[in-house]
Formats: sequence, structure tokens, C-alpha cells
Amino acid sequence: KNQKEMTDVKTRQLTDNELITRYQEGDTSCFETLLERYQAKVYGYIFSVVKDKETADDIFQETFYKVIVTIKSGQYKGENKSVHWVMRPHCLSGHS
Repeated sequence: KNQKEMTDVKTRQLTDNELITRYQEGDTSCFETLLERYQAKVYGYIFSVVKDKETADDIFQETFYKVIVTIKSGQYKGENKSVHWVMRPHCLSGHS
């Protein structure tokens, strides 16, 4: 395996909190790992509520933008919380 593949494997083994801490410290690959980990579940939840692909795509994008802002601003204080639960309040805010 090359160096990147080995780093990716190690990153995937980290907990959400470890990934978030590393992302806050500047390791952008950690957010990519979080996105891969939760993308299907969060998108599926959004789509099940709005039942429209374009709207779901927009909300999904907004959700992850808000998550990035929350993490980068230091507002995420999520000991033992999964990112999925942090994102849920963001998912449908302003969309009904």
C-alpha cells in the first residue's frame, strides 16, 4: 500500500471525536472521512422527509456547510455524540 492508502485506513479507524479534533487542527482528510461515514445516512434521512432530489441535494449541502462552520468555530463540544446527531438539527432548518 502507498502512504496515502495507509493514512486513509488509519483515519477511518478514528472515532468521530478524534476526526473532529484533527479536522479542527487542520487535517482536512478527517472531514472527508466523516462525510464518507455519514453521507448515505444523512442524505437518506433528508430525502425521506422532503421527497425531492433537488431539494434533498440542496439541504444536504447546506447541512454539511453548517457542520463545517460549527466544527471550525469550536462550537462542537460533542463528547460521545455522533456527528449524525449534531447534523440533524441543521438538516431541515428553514425547510418545511
